[in-house]
Amino acid sequence: MATIDRVSSPGTRARAAMFEKISGSTPRPKKPRKFRPAEWVWEWICFILNPFAVGRYILGKVIELIVALTIAVRFLYVSMFGLPGTGGVQPIAQIVEDEGYHVSTHLIRTRDGYKLVAFRIRARRRELAARVSVSAITGDAAEAAKNKDLNKNKASGTVLLWHGLLDDAFTWVAQGKRRSLAYLLADQGFDVWLGNNRGNCYGQSHDYLNPNDCEFWNFSWDEMIKFDLPDTITYIQNTLKEEGKVGPNGEGVKLSYVGHSEGTTQMFGLLSDHPKLASKLCSFVALGPVGKVGNISSTALTTLANWNLDKLVWWMGFRSSFMMLQGSSEHLFISFAAYIAPSLVDMIITLLCGPSNSPMSSPEQRKTWGSHEPGGTSILNVAHWCQSIRQKSFQKYDYGEKLNKKRYGRPRPPMYDVENIPKKLPKLLVRGTKDALVGAKDFEWLVSQLSSRSSMKDGLSVVQLPNWNHTDYLWDKNAHIEVYPHVMEFLKEHQQWHHVHQSEIKMSGSLRPESKKRKGSTRPAGDRS
Repeated sequence: MATIDRVSSPGTRARAAMFEKISGSTPRPKKPRKFRPAEWVWEWICFILNPFAVGRYILGKVIELIVALTIAVRFLYVSMFGLPGTGGVQPIAQIVEDEGYHVSTHLIRTRDGYKLVAFRIRARRRELAARVSVSAITGDAAEAAKNKDLNKNKASGTVLLWHGLLDDAFTWVAQGKRRSLAYLLADQGFDVWLGNNRGNCYGQSHDYLNPNDCEFWNFSWDEMIKFDLPDTITYIQNTLKEEGKVGPNGEGVKLSYVGHSEGTTQMFGLLSDHPKLASKLCSFVALGPVGKVGNISSTALTTLANWNLDKLVWWMGFRSSFMMLQGSSEHLFISFAAYIAPSLVDMIITLLCGPSNSPMSSPEQRKTWGSHEPGGTSILNVAHWCQSIRQKSFQKYDYGEKLNKKRYGRPRPPMYDVENIPKKLPKLLVRGTKDALVGAKDFEWLVSQLSSRSSMKDGLSVVQLPNWNHTDYLWDKNAHIEVYPHVMEFLKEHQQWHHVHQSEIKMSGSLRPESKKRKGSTRPAGDRS
């Protein structure tokens, strides 16, 4: 036993004891090897000449560095912002409530089992009354008159706001009260709903799939078009029906829709495949409208697509999420980088979306943005965009000839025919001239597809913003001055009717907009669209 005790490691001790038990003898420990410089040099030469050994060594050191950086970033992030979900990062509902608005959270189940969280925002009447009083006391007559008009304006309609790629509903309230579109619409009396796509931080639940499984992430914006958007619209209409709010003929209340980036793509695709669904809409506002993306100037996305990096990532086996849960290592790293290196974040945004009209300069703005963005999506969804860039077409996901035949019944994926969208549906397209994701040629094509040959039937309006990029519609400090007035005026102009209670229909029969014009309506006479 004395010989075994001299063995250095516990593992070697165990092996020596087993050897002694079986053979009845004690193994002789190896003598320490003498250092020979020539052998040491020869081993290093052999190591350097072996690329696989060098690759394994470098990869191991890189992994060690990433782990160390992750631990450091987590420590610094928690020290500065707090733990996600424990008061450090506020959920959307709490943010809206703190701003003085009424907010409710809704869980929407899609037909294929995904669970999406939606938020409903409405202004409190007492808050509007308080603003009138304060403005009157301070002597601000213009502000007092404005707030008095807001207080008089009862619910003028329902509007659904939908985010873009790698985003979530937070983007509509990111700039705070009196600057964010969601709050401004609520102040105007709109019943505001914020939708979320599957795969972002508010859409990572399913009836039977787990986000840790690759099958959960087997979707692109095709499934968002087919399930997420129409199922959310149906849920909103059913909720309003339960509250007794219906259209003049007893049907579901028509909604106004405002989308940004991929949110516009979803509506274009939905109305292309199902033009009759336009009957559920009053109007459609597209901020940074995206259909074809074959002529974009986004350096990051064109590089990703032209070098086929999406195929490489898929071949390497990465087939699940892209920037997934808040609190993950990727998200914490980006959040911390946004706070300490805003110029780096501005550079990334410029590579993706074009030069910003007003970069994030406020530390508080950077902290808020970093706490909630990016929202996350699937790798397959990013791959779908890369396909669209390479193929220069607005089409469904290409799974390859065999799977295409099984899925679509044809070797090539079908196109989204934007020309099917009803021309009479009021549409407002807002594009910045420096928007790297909405190329000039792609935008011209989209306008030509949506326009009618007869100007009498054309419901299309276009607004061009000099020097604005793809994120400025939501994050620019002057968006509430230069963009949102166009949006709110357009929504009001095409709001066909206010909510009607079911008891009113029973008492007075069918209330058509032209038979009983309501106060505040700007709907042109004789428009029955």
